[in-house]
Amino acid sequence: MKVDHLGFSEAVEHIALKVGIPVEWEERSPDDSARDGLLNRLREHLAMARDFYRSQFDSSGARSYVVNRGVAEDVARRFSLGYSSSSEGIVRFLRSKGLSDETIMDLGVAVVVNGRLIDRFSERLVFPIMDERGRTIGFGGRVLSDSSHGPKYINSDETPVFNKRRVLYGIDLAKTAIRKMGCAVVMEGYMDVVTAHQFGFCQSVAALGTAFSLDHARILSRLCSTVVTALDQDSAGQSATDRVFDHCSAVGITLKVATFSGKDPADCLIQYGTEYFEERLASAVSYAEYKFKHLVADYPIDRIENVSKIVDSMVPILSKESDTVVQRHYVRRMATFLKIEPELILARLSGTAYSPLAKRYYAPSLPRKSKLHLAEEQIIYLMATSLVDRIRVFESLKIADFRSPEHQAIAQLLCESPLVNRDLLDAISDESHRKLLGRLLVERAADSPGSLDECISLLRRVPTEERITLIKARLKEIDRDGLDMDDEVDALLRELQSLIRGSDGS
Repeated sequence: MKVDHLGFSEAVEHIALKVGIPVEWEERSPDDSARDGLLNRLREHLAMARDFYRSQFDSSGARSYVVNRGVAEDVARRFSLGYSSSSEGIVRFLRSKGLSDETIMDLGVAVVVNGRLIDRFSERLVFPIMDERGRTIGFGGRVLSDSSHGPKYINSDETPVFNKRRVLYGIDLAKTAIRKMGCAVVMEGYMDVVTAHQFGFCQSVAALGTAFSLDHARILSRLCSTVVTALDQDSAGQSATDRVFDHCSAVGITLKVATFSGKDPADCLIQYGTEYFEERLASAVSYAEYKFKHLVADYPIDRIENVSKIVDSMVPILSKESDTVVQRHYVRRMATFLKIEPELILARLSGTAYSPLAKRYYAPSLPRKSKLHLAEEQIIYLMATSLVDRIRVFESLKIADFRSPEHQAIAQLLCESPLVNRDLLDAISDESHRKLLGRLLVERAADSPGSLDECISLLRRVPTEERITLIKARLKEIDRDGLDMDDEVDALLRELQSLIRGSDGS
């Protein structure tokens, strides 16, 4: 029970299966007994098919293919590699064992073509797929030449005992090493796992031609606390790494990412040897660091809006980090590299949705900004990233039109500078002004209150609206107190009428 993380009844069944003792259950319903019988018969028939494929391996081209890929004979036997030499061989064999065509179809190893039942894995290298307890539940097949017709890899149809999203290839042989090391290596395919095990990396497993699933993560969570991905370095491999992170973080597994000098980790293992592969696994970086490097490569930080994109992409990743110390460490590293204040990233983190699986550092909430203040920030952002917009602004506004003294100071700097984006930020000598502008650039890039024309209109309109409000308040005060101030009232009314006409005209 402790070694295999099984319940008591599962452990009893597991041991009984190994030594050939039948297990009898008391008080089981007829339906349960019938289902157990069906599953056991399926596994028995699949084991028969496995032995048939294995019997054809040594005399086939599959053996030469495996040897050329660097796989030793003992490793081929350990994984029970097989071969299907003809389109009807498995069908004839299973029929000879008394199985009906319907039963053969239920095993997922045969398909109907032109009215004939033929082997799904004809002329393919066959990989038996085992569950965690070493029982055969399905098969995978690979063509021996990449120029062959049809897909490179295929799997059995799903059956009551085989669901691709709930089994990892090699898990039966890898679970002991995974548990001992506290870490699993997730690879892409069958040959990757076979090769890794041959070189001693027996903690390696792979998803079965499908995306890494939450069920896969749950399987590994019973065995270890850390997963290292050893996947191809192409875009598909990057997407697969993203999926592994999403599911591992959901079950509390730490993900690290190993990178290789070539596209295929298994080929790198064969070409460069055990020491290279071991060094690559040992130097695997956290998913946060891996993702940050890719984002910086995709979004050059010389444009300030890219800084905001990078921060926005990293926030969901950092929010899933359960260790606050680790989270703050990456926040500081990111801020230093991006040349922004850590508080900017922490503020974004504080706005993410709460997840019970993640403990977060929450920055103090800031006062709600007025619409006018947001408009000024947007204008500053647009002027700092575009000379054309800067000219448009200064054609319509004066520096004094900015109500915030800090915004006035930044506007004055922009008025005197021909630079934009990162060059502008780096050229500002005053540290307080540089920090303020950096904060405005990153914050405004993600939160626009309106177009440039709308923001300019608001700045020009607000002083008029404020003066109208003051005049109305003064007129109410004079009327309430019964003061005899006809001259002032007349002047205020004329000014009010003028302002309202001007406001309507704008």
